[in-house]
Amino acid sequence: MSKQLALRVIVPVMLLFLADVLTVKSLGQSISQRVPTETRSDLIQVELASSQSTYRINDPIMISVTFRNASAEDWQVITAPPTWLVRLVVFDANGNRMTQRPAQNVPGGPFQPIYVDHPPGSVWRLIWRPRVAGPSAVSEFDLRAWGYYLDSPGIYRIQAIPTVRGQRTSRKGVVERFASDGVTINSNTIQITIVP
Repeated sequence: MSKQLALRVIVPVMLLFLADVLTVKSLGQSISQRVPTETRSDLIQVELASSQSTYRINDPIMISVTFRNASAEDWQVITAPPTWLVRLVVFDANGNRMTQRPAQNVPGGPFQPIYVDHPPGSVWRLIWRPRVAGPSAVSEFDLRAWGYYLDSPGIYRIQAIPTVRGQRTSRKGVVERFASDGVTINSNTIQITIVP
C-alpha cells in the first residue's frame, strides 16, 4: 500500500475516533451540568461527642463531630469549615431552643473545597486543616463557634443538623447531587451539665 493511500485511509479513521471521544466528553459534561441538586437530609448522619459531660461556667465546651454515610450509595461529600458542614441546636434546662449569639473562635481561613469519596456506611471525623499558620489539624471545636454560650448553671441538650452537599459520579460525570435542607435534625443528642 502506498503512503498516500495509507494516509487516505488512516486520517479519516483517526478523525472519526477523535470526534467520538469529543462527543462522549461533551455528553459527560452536559449530563453533569444538567443534574439538579436534590434536597436530602437522610443521607448523612451526625454523631456528636464532648470530651466531658460537666463544665464550669465560662469553660470552653469542646465538641467533636463525626459523619456517617447512612445511604446505600457511594457519595462524594464536599469539605468545608466545621460551621459550614453542621448546624448545632441547643436546648436549655426547660427544653427551650436557645438563641444564637455572635460567634467566637470560629475555625476558618483560606481553604480549597474538594469532594471526598465516602462509601456506604463509612464514618469520618470532622477534622479542620486550615491553610494558614497555626495548628495543622483540629478535631474538637468550641461550642461558641456556633454562637452558643452556656453561661448559666443547668443541663443542656445539643443536637445537630447536617448542612452538607455531595454528589455521585460515573465515567460520564456527575449523575446525582444532593444538599441537606439545613433544618432537619439528624444526629444523636449529647447532654452537658454546667455548674458554677
